[in-house]
Amino acid sequence: MFDGLDTAARTFLGPADRTDGARPVIHLHDAAEDLADATFSSIDVYTDSSGHHYAQRKTPMHRPTAE
Repeated sequence: MFDGLDTAARTFLGPADRTDGARPVIHLHDAAEDLADATFSSIDVYTDSSGHHYAQRKTPMHRPTAE
């Protein structure tokens, strides 16, 4: 079943691009990445004794007050 889908996708989209796995990933520092970095810098990630991960904001969010 998937072989036919793979063939159809390859025919329509062309072959998959391959990159050298030994090369380091180059990150483009654009506005979206800067926003993500700012967001993640305000979060601490913890792991409990069962191995579950959870995040907690370092400072509480300021919510707008109802006027």
